[in-house]
Parts: sequence; structure tokens; C-alpha cells
Amino acid sequence: MGYDLAKLLAERENLLTIVDNLMEGIIAHDKDRRIIYLNRTAEQITRFKLEGVAGRDCHEAFGVAFCGGGSSFS
Repeated sequence: MGYDLAKLLAERENLLTIVDNLMEGIIAHDKDRRIIYLNRTAEQITRFKLEGVAGRDCHEAFGVAFCGGGSSFS
């Protein structure tokens, strides 16, 4: 694969820009429910910034309203 680091980083930034500008709120967490990403819409809906909840357990940060039983890692 002829990708260099600069190109990969640019593609990552482009993807993050797209996801960040979606009308839907996106909350991503790892298999241990630690929050790893919120897009801008999710920040508006939850009224939390990623910096304030990153690394925290989703249920502890948001409660059942956003990280309820629908989570496959619940």
C-alpha cells in the first residue's frame, strides 16, 4: 500500500470532519464502555464536551438516556 503517514492523517481528518458535521449525534465507546468520541451534534444533545467525558464509562457519564440497554456492551 503506497500510503504515507501524511496522507493517512489527512484522510482521518477528512473523515472526522464529515462525522462531526452530521445532523445525527454520534457517541462512540470502546468495548469497556469508555467514551472515545462525540461529534458536535452529540455534544449539543448531551450538553457535554468530549474533553469532559472522554475515557469515562458511558453509563456513568450520561446515564441510561444515552447509554441504555441498547448498547451491545451493556
